[in-house]
Amino acid sequence: MGAFPEAVSRFDTEGPQAGARYLSQLLALMLGLILPVAALLVALSDPLTLLLLPAEYHGKFSLLFPLIAASVVAANVTTFVYGTMILAHKQSRLLIMGTVIGSLATIGLSYSLIPGLGANGAAMALLAGAVSSLVAIFVISERLTHIPVPWRELGVSVLIAAVAGGLASFASAVLVSEAAIIRLIVGGGAGGLAFVGLNILFRFDETAGLVSLARAKLGGAKG
Repeated sequence: MGAFPEAVSRFDTEGPQAGARYLSQLLALMLGLILPVAALLVALSDPLTLLLLPAEYHGKFSLLFPLIAASVVAANVTTFVYGTMILAHKQSRLLIMGTVIGSLATIGLSYSLIPGLGANGAAMALLAGAVSSLVAIFVISERLTHIPVPWRELGVSVLIAAVAGGLASFASAVLVSEAAIIRLIVGGGAGGLAFVGLNILFRFDETAGLVSLARAKLGGAKG
């Protein structure tokens, strides 16, 4: 949340390009965090459904978690990256226009999809609205100031998410006869270890810096 005032401050004091560079770094950080989380939600959707939802939902909504996870990714990128650039330009009316497009898409598709598809239809409508809003706000933001896409970091994040999700899914599948909570713990642990290990491999300096920062804060809290 602190990234918003920081981005606006850099925009106002150093210019639009400085703000764009900062938002590009924020985009890389966000994708590095939320893509693996989304992958784990998808990989562990079966034990999550068994643990959290009533029996009548079990085995019927395999698309629900992937659709919701994709919607969350799109909404976060829209709000915290491209929406921030529009607000930095003091063009809130343009941000409202982009948001309205997404809302209309969600409402319109809800009426057509929910009667036939139920919960999956609602999740599809949510995803379509989130993507519509992202596209609209991305186009508006790019017309104001281009935000460089961190392609290398995006590729690394996709790789980490795929490996973490794959290991979590495999571990959960191996223990399919066990209780849902056991599958979640083992699957989540396998995916979490893959996430940490691959971040150390590909982002050693950044990971070491975060560890040092965490130690300093813990030391300060103890003192």
